[in-house]
Amino acid sequence: MFARTRDPLLWLVAAAIAALVLAVAVPALVLDSSIRLSTNRSYTATYAPAPALILDHAQEDAQHITLKVEQQVTTSANERSDAVATADAILKLIDVDNPTTPYATMTDSVVLSRESTYPDNDFQAYQTVKVPGMNTGFRALGAPREGLQYFFPADTEQRSYPFYEPLTQDSAPVDYVDSETRDGVDVYLFHQELEAVPTIEMLQRLQQGSAELDVSMLPNALSKKGPAKEFYTPEELEHFQLAPEQPVELNPYYSLSRDLAVDPATGTIVDSSIDVYMVFATDAGQAADRSVDPVHRAIFVSALRWDDSTRAAALDYVRPTVRLHKAMGLFSWLARALAVLLLVVAAVRFVRRRG
Repeated sequence: MFARTRDPLLWLVAAAIAALVLAVAVPALVLDSSIRLSTNRSYTATYAPAPALILDHAQEDAQHITLKVEQQVTTSANERSDAVATADAILKLIDVDNPTTPYATMTDSVVLSRESTYPDNDFQAYQTVKVPGMNTGFRALGAPREGLQYFFPADTEQRSYPFYEPLTQDSAPVDYVDSETRDGVDVYLFHQELEAVPTIEMLQRLQQGSAELDVSMLPNALSKKGPAKEFYTPEELEHFQLAPEQPVELNPYYSLSRDLAVDPATGTIVDSSIDVYMVFATDAGQAADRSVDPVHRAIFVSALRWDDSTRAAALDYVRPTVRLHKAMGLFSWLARALAVLLLVVAAVRFVRRRG
């Protein structure tokens, strides 16, 4: 039809429609691979050495160490479906002064949707935790999961997301709090707060959710009983208003504060800080009180953050995709502007013709 007509009005309208189609189609085609979770992604995140209070099972008391945490995450193709990717991770807690044997090791395998990066519970997840220093650990297979863990979805939004915490076996909101620019990359900042979760609840979730659970590595008794002076320093006794000979029963509680920086274009985490507070306490209120040091009650207390090289590597990884997103955004804007201009010209010609 258009090949036979010399009417410029029709050609202007056709060109405007073509520009609008290109404004949508070209960015979608170009960015399709960048917004899906890759099936061959691998990264190592190292948390910088930091002071830590960690329970020494042999001495039945907490010890001061310098702790380094290393985490490796790898994605791979899934044989059953191209819509998902398998994420395998291993995390090690290492005493800098005794690096031969990790203080704790956690392995994890979960199948994620390549579109949303949420777990696909049609596939089984697998997790092991071993803590030789505390003579404890567990293996769990098949427990369903909800929430993000290693990646955010591409085109991350400024809102809250459920975020999975392996030790609690549960998800809690990670809330959008702000945005900023780091080395030329715009990032979103998120914060998660977990308030004093009793360890017994964590074990109950394991038992209820896991198709196969091996708790043979768990100690028989998780609580401590005795006079308060055995577990509290004089400063703590005064702070918590406890008499030295007062009988107390303490149970483990786990608290965590997590801060994440995320590249919204790719959903890649580019910075992570974790403040872990796992202590023996009489109740959740006491467990949440961090105003005094839990010198003898600490199980695992430390503030950890990705080191400089890990943060720099994460930003370097996202830069090419960020540039591509910006280029496609500019292309889309120019194509839409051209379409509007062509329609304006067509409208002017139409009005003149009618006149």
